[in-house]
Amino acid sequence: MNDIGFHTALQINTKDTDDSVLTWAETWLVNDAGEIDEEVLERFRSQRLNWFACYLFPMMETNKLDSIAKLFFCMFLLDDLLDLMEGEEAESLLEEMTQSELKQGKHLLSQLGLPIDVCYEKVLGYFSSDNQKARFNHVWDLYVAGLQWEINNKNGIWKLTLENYQEMRPHSSGVFIAIELLREDRGYYLFDTNELENDIARFICLSNDLISASKEYQIADRHNEVLLLSEAFGQEEAVNRVMGELAYLNKKIIKSSQLISSVSKENKSWVDSLLLLLGGCLYWSGETERYADSGD
Repeated sequence: MNDIGFHTALQINTKDTDDSVLTWAETWLVNDAGEIDEEVLERFRSQRLNWFACYLFPMMETNKLDSIAKLFFCMFLLDDLLDLMEGEEAESLLEEMTQSELKQGKHLLSQLGLPIDVCYEKVLGYFSSDNQKARFNHVWDLYVAGLQWEINNKNGIWKLTLENYQEMRPHSSGVFIAIELLREDRGYYLFDTNELENDIARFICLSNDLISASKEYQIADRHNEVLLLSEAFGQEEAVNRVMGELAYLNKKIIKSSQLISSVSKENKSWVDSLLLLLGGCLYWSGETERYADSGD
């Protein structure tokens, strides 16, 4: 259990998954000189990015987890690439990222060598029902829409507001993608868990903003609730407000989880998985170097 109070577990074959994904990345991740991009590989290795999926899905079968970790690798790399791209190029890339367009042979994806299309199709194949495939496609498109929203904000096309940030951030973060991957083809639980899932998504996003605020302030990225609140209330009050909401959400999540779990053993199994996803995400976010400031 981490210091916020949610249990954490790590998939038993995490080291093997990490090695597998890094070895796979060496087959396509090259720099401008056509050589393996050791700089990116080392950065991702030191940030333990491939451990992320292993914390979120500690009970998942190894082969499936390997496929998901590869998709997440591409999503992390996409996030880094978008930070380096000019607005028009970023917009063009994201146009190729919707589920209806995410097919092999797309111009920018091919040019970048980013196999996110192949990884997406592989993961989609793990869903056996059309309903669950449709749900995953839907949350993927919302994720892409969230990234497009961030690009438009950075380009000054739209004005970044706190209200819009709170609405869009859970989608651009990818947290709902993780929840759908966890859901798989579960259809047996009877209790509606949408509110609990939304609270977990909100908790994850707020916690991440608290951890990453210093780094994002240094790079002038305003897509952070702590920074947006600081503009209106000052840093100390902003942190107090975020901590206060996290404390409220913590109690609400625990209470809702207990209520839903009491309905049936199937509900309890689903809720336990959601809480492990939450705890794993919090623990990994606190440990990775990805959100640490430069110290300058």
